[in-house]
Amino acid sequence: MIDFTMPSLGADMEDAVLVEWKKHVGDHVERGDIIAEVETQKGDIEIEVFNSGTITEICVEAGQRVPVGTVLARIDAAVEPTDSAAKPVAASAQTDAVATRGDAATTESIRQAVAAAVTTSNREIPHYYLATTVDMQASMAWLHTHNTAVPIELRLLPTVLYIKAVAKALRDVPDLNATWDKGLHQLDHINVGVVVSLRQVGIIVPTIKDADTKPLDTIMADLNDIIPRARDLRLRSSDIGNATVTLTSLGEGGVDQVYGVIYPPQVAVIGIGGVQRKPIAVNGKVEIRPVVTITMAGDHRATDGLTGSVFLSKVCTYLQQPEML
Repeated sequence: MIDFTMPSLGADMEDAVLVEWKKHVGDHVERGDIIAEVETQKGDIEIEVFNSGTITEICVEAGQRVPVGTVLARIDAAVEPTDSAAKPVAASAQTDAVATRGDAATTESIRQAVAAAVTTSNREIPHYYLATTVDMQASMAWLHTHNTAVPIELRLLPTVLYIKAVAKALRDVPDLNATWDKGLHQLDHINVGVVVSLRQVGIIVPTIKDADTKPLDTIMADLNDIIPRARDLRLRSSDIGNATVTLTSLGEGGVDQVYGVIYPPQVAVIGIGGVQRKPIAVNGKVEIRPVVTITMAGDHRATDGLTGSVFLSKVCTYLQQPEML
């Protein structure tokens, strides 16, 4: 018997409202099926099941606020699905617990979630900050060549290069692909959280999983899928909550550089400014080239400026040699 529990969708999540059951007693589920929908401070999230089997018990009715880790249902992998199993009618989601749902409530709850996370970060994490300016001429030329050779729907954005460069640099500097919880804990997978601004207000951070091993076109496809759903607040549980580092970019707004706030228990956040044409020294001469400022905020309990500088140097190398990505 498998206990299906309320998942943690971020370090700041303590509980959530069970809005609706998508499956019922007697239903057979496969790994990846949507089994329920919950309301968090980040909006409504569809919860996936990660085991196959038949639902034998629903433990929590819709409309209840449930702490993380609570058993929501039980799934038996040994029970064959049957059409004759009793299916209880799910309780209405329109209860006092979820009466405040709506755009205004969602906007305010997202504000509160972001406020709580950054307050905790500033209070508990001793930040250090680094920055470097990267010559983007090779990357922009590579992108132009690639994008002129493929259909519009297959073209890449610079964000894809940033994600892949950060992910590969994390593989080279694993101390920054880690969490801090009474000590440094290096992680096996490299999952890059990408800050997405919402249409109303606030931000949400969906995740590009295994970004170091994915081809650039796969990362672009992931972004094309996940960003619209993020802005519609229709993310799934597997989309958020498991980033190993966060990438934030304000380049579209014309900002030269951005210094982020670390999202605990992560130990670093990477900031990307906009690409600007500026004079720089190249082989002893001054040339006007596209450059971008990349920043890093690091947790000084976990690493130091030397580690951070090595990491930024790796990011710079990958962006100046895009064929390595």
